[in-house]
Amino acid sequence: MYRVGFGDCFLVTVPDGKTKKHILIDCGVHAQSQFKGIAAAVQAIKAETESELAVVVATHAHADHISGFGTEADTFREFTVGEVWMPWLEDLSDPAAKKLHAKTAALAGLLHAHLNVAGADADPVVTGIALNALGANGRSPVGNNAKALALLRGGFGDKKRTKYLKAGNVLQNAGGIKGLTVRVLAPSDDPTFLSRMNPPEAQLYGLDANGNPVLDTLLPFVERWTEPTGMLDPAYQQILHEQVAMPMQALALSVDNYLNNTSLCLLLQYKGRTLLFPGDAQWGNWQSWQGEWDAILNDIDFYKVGHHGSHNATPHEALDKMTSKSVAAMASTDTVTAFNKGKFPVPYSKLVSAVKKQVGNRYAQSDQIAKAGAPFERGAAWLDYFV
Repeated sequence: MYRVGFGDCFLVTVPDGKTKKHILIDCGVHAQSQFKGIAAAVQAIKAETESELAVVVATHAHADHISGFGTEADTFREFTVGEVWMPWLEDLSDPAAKKLHAKTAALAGLLHAHLNVAGADADPVVTGIALNALGANGRSPVGNNAKALALLRGGFGDKKRTKYLKAGNVLQNAGGIKGLTVRVLAPSDDPTFLSRMNPPEAQLYGLDANGNPVLDTLLPFVERWTEPTGMLDPAYQQILHEQVAMPMQALALSVDNYLNNTSLCLLLQYKGRTLLFPGDAQWGNWQSWQGEWDAILNDIDFYKVGHHGSHNATPHEALDKMTSKSVAAMASTDTVTAFNKGKFPVPYSKLVSAVKKQVGNRYAQSDQIAKAGAPFERGAAWLDYFV
């Protein structure tokens, strides 16, 4: 796990006979991340892999997962790449994907237009989400996201290298690595799952002092929409009016959540070890394979914490099922000021506490490399974990 800031960049190294093969899973950082370490990470990856990657994975098209393929495109063109894996929704030759892509692009375009209206209020939430969905320079073809997607869809020089994956795909000897099996758990090709953004309250991390979920099934509204004292005072009425009168923020959140739900969720299996990389999967993505949670999650050895430690990207029940005594977890995260002004800052402290309770000392964050000890090994700007 490389410290890139608020973003993901993971390198999985697998023995293959007398050699090693490498899988790069995401390479991006949010434009508003206080720390930006992509350039250094890519140089470190180049040295570690001797410029050879069996597989490059782009879990989904958010800047904090793919921007490095744009900003560092010249360096990446020096790599030898075997295969590129992307979610099926990025395959513009697929009619269903093309239709959904066009709709999302149109909504993202509205965000871009809103942000460029003279005198428009600078809503930090809308700004941050738009930057992540569109990349630097908005919808411009020279923007980081556009450059990154062109490189990825183009298979680093040969578009035949790019595979578009969906739930149910099973790759044997994946990426040409003998003995490696990769199961694609999501995204589903059922559009109903793509639209399910937030989990029910039972899957969220509203925990009491004992770590149990705080629930009241009789309340029809979540806490921020209720006032226990009865009549609403004028100030609180104004807050509620402002909450429901922000269509651009609601639109931005919908675009953001939708893209998260398109994440590739990959289960890597090699010689009895199992690693789960869910990208930024939200509820619909997880729910699409919920029937397999027991069979899969009880035995995983490694969990890449979803969505940088967000409150709604690791279902409570799913984490509870990660019961292997050897399971470890890594969260790639850092500060984005806009996120930390809300009720659920990222990383969300209650989620982090729940993960630590589940995995013990086998937890690490990319923004706290100096605090990591055994079983992790520290590099200059990365953490190694041997499964």
